[in-house]
Amino acid sequence: RSDLKTQTQRMQERQKARLPILSCREEFCQRLQVERVLIVTAETGSGKSTQLPQYAVEHFGSLVVCTQP
Repeated sequence: RSDLKTQTQRMQERQKARLPILSCREEFCQRLQVERVLIVTAETGSGKSTQLPQYAVEHFGSLVVCTQP
């Protein structure tokens, strides 16, 4: 589909949005690979529920489950 964004386009949008969670992207993916399950706490509006599942899919390329209270 032509309306899907490339990974480069998504990264450019993330940098533009300046969500705090972006600075933890690499650490998050590395820790998730080792731990397999993570509980993440951060400020409201930091991007944890919108960005972290996307980072995981981009890094692992598989099914990702994200739960919230």
